[in-house]
Amino acid sequence: MNFKLSVHPKKYSSKPKDAYSLQKGYETKEINLKELRNIIANGHTIVPSILNSEHRKNANFAGCQVFMLDFDDNQDPNKEIKKFKEYGINVNLTYNSFSNKKDFRKFRLVIILDTIIEDQSLFKNVMNTLIKIGGSDGATKDLSRMFYAGTEPKVINGRLNIWDDIKGAIADLVNKDKDLTNHKRIIKKLNISQ
Repeated sequence: MNFKLSVHPKKYSSKPKDAYSLQKGYETKEINLKELRNIIANGHTIVPSILNSEHRKNANFAGCQVFMLDFDDNQDPNKEIKKFKEYGINVNLTYNSFSNKKDFRKFRLVIILDTIIEDQSLFKNVMNTLIKIGGSDGATKDLSRMFYAGTEPKVINGRLNIWDDIKGAIADLVNKDKDLTNHKRIIKKLNISQ
């Protein structure tokens, strides 16, 4: 099954030192998981969101169905993937950050929905919940966040996540963790009765 995201044409084999040049030039592509793996392996920077312009800025957010989570604190990728499985969420792809070391892990997990979320606040609620489940970097949640490529991209689950299943997982987490901000609003946005 195909999905959409935004890809920059420049290629890098290490962490870019010219991040400013990655503000413009994005193209929304409709791709599959194998193509995403190749895009990462070829060194392209990605904005997981669909942009309505080539310029990477929050005002150009048109929707999102790809969620990328950044882990920089030497976590174990398999343990993190297991956390998502406990909520019925498939991690579709994983890859190492350019700064990954054997003795200090830095990696990304990619979770893809079968549905595009167009509502900005709903996107933020889903992203915040995924960050909470996995304990990934909480700073990587803005609407037009870019993610550099990396090494060893692997498709680990070819089944895209069904939106109705994800809604249930988010509602479960919200109901368990009353510390999540906007508890009632999240449940209302998901259109789920408690």
